Amino acid sequence: MKFSGCRNSIPLIILMLLVPAGMAAQITPDSVSIAVDPYISAAEYTAGFDITVTFPSDPVAGVVRLYANGMGPLTSAAVIGGVTTYVIPVNEALYPAATDGTYNITARHLTGAVESGDSPIETIYLDRTFPTISALGIQSSRGSGTIATSGDTITVELTSNEDIYTLDVTSVVGEATAGLTTTAASATYTATGLPGGDIAFTGNFTDRAGNEVAFDNTDITDASYVCYARTMTWTGATGDWDDPTNWSWAGNTSIEPPSEVDNVEITNAGTPPLLAGASTINNLTVTSGTLTLNAALTVNGVLDNQSVIEITSAGSINISDNNSGTFRYSAGGGTIPALSGYNNLEVSASSWTAGGGLSIAGNLTVNAGSTLTLNGDLSVSGAITNDGTIAVGVNTVTAGSITGGGEVAISTGTINAGGTSTITTLTVSGGPAILNGTGTVLTIADDPDGAIQTSGTVTLNGTAFTDITNSGDLTLANPATLSGNLDVTGGTLTHGANLTVNGDLTLTGTLSSGANDVTVTGDITGAGAWTAGAGTVTVGGNFGATNFTQAGGTLLLNGTTGSFNPGGPLSSLELGAGADVTLSDDITLNGNLTVGGTFSTGTNAITIDGTTTGAGA
Repeated sequence: MKFSGCRNSIPLIILMLLVPAGMAAQITPDSVSIAVDPYISAAEYTAGFDITVTFPSDPVAGVVRLYANGMGPLTSAAVIGGVTTYVIPVNEALYPAATDGTYNITARHLTGAVESGDSPIETIYLDRTFPTISALGIQSSRGSGTIATSGDTITVELTSNEDIYTLDVTSVVGEATAGLTTTAASATYTATGLPGGDIAFTGNFTDRAGNEVAFDNTDITDASYVCYARTMTWTGATGDWDDPTNWSWAGNTSIEPPSEVDNVEITNAGTPPLLAGASTINNLTVTSGTLTLNAALTVNGVLDNQSVIEITSAGSINISDNNSGTFRYSAGGGTIPALSGYNNLEVSASSWTAGGGLSIAGNLTVNAGSTLTLNGDLSVSGAITNDGTIAVGVNTVTAGSITGGGEVAISTGTINAGGTSTITTLTVSGGPAILNGTGTVLTIADDPDGAIQTSGTVTLNGTAFTDITNSGDLTLANPATLSGNLDVTGGTLTHGANLTVNGDLTLTGTLSSGANDVTVTGDITGAGAWTAGAGTVTVGGNFGATNFTQAGGTLLLNGTTGSFNPGGPLSSLELGAGADVTLSDDITLNGNLTVGGTFSTGTNAITIDGTTTGAGA
C-alpha cells in the first residue's frame, strides 16, 4: 500500500498466467497477481505500466490477451515456444475513454480461433480525478492562534473532497508530514528560527491513488494566519495603539496590533500613540515622540526609552529604563513603582506616591500642582526641579541639586543636596529634619517651621525657627529668632543679622556673630569658639561659654552664672539688676564695667580699660 510522497514512478502490475507446457490446446491461466499498489493515478495511467504474464511451462504458439471486467481484449502479446514470461505494456493510449472505477483484470490464451477461459481475477482501481481543497487554514498553539515564537506548535489544517493519504507542508520554519486516511488532515511542526511576519508555506497532498495537489498559504480559505515575531513601527494614522493601521513592519501595513512576540518601535510619526487596553509585547524602543499608557503594558523583553513614556492613573508598565529618556507620571495620580530605577522622572500632574525607594540616574521634575510622596529613600544623580510638592517624611533625599519654587515637606527625613541648591518652601513637621548641603550651598528660602539639623554648607534665609543643630557651615542670612534651642555641635554658624534664641545655646563648634546682636534667654554652654563684634550679647541664664571673644560690643548678663570664665578679652561687661555672677578667673575688659546686680570676683583680677559704674556689689 502507498502512504507518502509524490509518486513519480510507474507501479508495475503483474498478472501471472499459467499454461501447461507442450499442450496444443488452450490453457486457462492458473493465476493473476499484481505485485505493486493496485490504485492507479492519472499520472501513472498516462505514463503507462507493464503487466507481466507468466506461464508455468512452455506454452504453444498463440496469443495472450488481457481483459478488463470481461471486456476487451485491451491488448495482447504473441506467445512463442520456449518462452514462459511475457511483458505487456498498458497505457492511456490503449483505452483513453477509461473512467474512474474498479477493473477486474483477467488473462486468456488464444490459439487459432479458440480461446481459453479467464484466469483468476486481479483487481485494479483507476482514479484519474484530482482531489480538491474544501478548506485550508493555519493556527498557532499560542494565545488566539495568530501569533508564534520559537517553540510554539504551528498546525496547517486541510480538508479535501476525498480521503487524504499523504500531506506534506513545508514552511519558512520547518516541515511537517502527516499520513491519514480521512478527508480532514493536519500537519504540525515546531516553530524555530523565526524570520518575522506572516507565515508563508507550501505543501501538497495526495489521494489514495497518488493524485497530487499542490497548495500554499494563498489558498487559505478561512482568512486564518499566523504571524511570527516582527519589529513593528508606529506610523500614527489615528493614535490608537490597537488600530492595526497605525503599525507597519518591514514596510508592510499590519493587519493586527503588536502581540507578545513582537518588538515595538515608537517614533515621532503622525498622532502619538495611546494605549487604552492592556497589551503585552516583547521588546520596546521609544526613539522619539511620546508613548502614553492609559492601560497596562507588559514588556517581556528589553526596554530602551530614548524619549518619553507617559503614564496615567489607569496605566502601568512592568519595566523601566535608567539609561536614557523620561518617564512622566501624569493625570489621575497613583503609585510610581520603583522598578529598576529611572533615567529622568517627571511628575506632571496630580498626586503620586512612590511604591518604594526611587533611584533616578538623571533628573527629577515635579511640576506645579503635583505632589510626589516618598515611601522610601530618593536618590537623584542629577537635579531636582520642584515646582510642586515633595513629601519626604522620614525618608532621605539625595540629589545633585535642588531648585524650583515648590515645597518640600519633611518630618525626620534627610535632604542631601549638591551643587547650588535652593528649597523655596521647606515645611518641617516636628523634626528634626536633616539638611545637608553637599555642594556649593543648600539654601532654605523660608521658615521651616520645625526643628532642623544642618551639615555641609547651608544658608537659612528665614527669620523664624524652632530648634537648630548645626555641624557644618551654616549661615543665617536674615534676623533670626529661634523658639527653641541652638546647638552648634561642629562647623561654623555665621549670622549676618541679629540672632535671638529663646532657649539654650550650646557651643562645640564655632559661632561668628560679627557686629550683630545676640539674645539668648536660656543658658549658654560649651568650649566652642565664639567671636562677637560691636553688637550686644544678652544672656538670660547661665553664661557658660569658655571660648568667647568680643571686640567693641557689650556682654549683658541677666541671670545667674556660678563660674564666669569667658576665656578671652571682652569689650564691655554689664550685669543686669537680677544678675548674680561669680568670677572664676581673671578677665580683661577693653571697655566699661556696669554692675546692676551681684558680681563676686573672689581673688580674681579684673583689668578694666574703661569706667566702672552701677549699684551692684
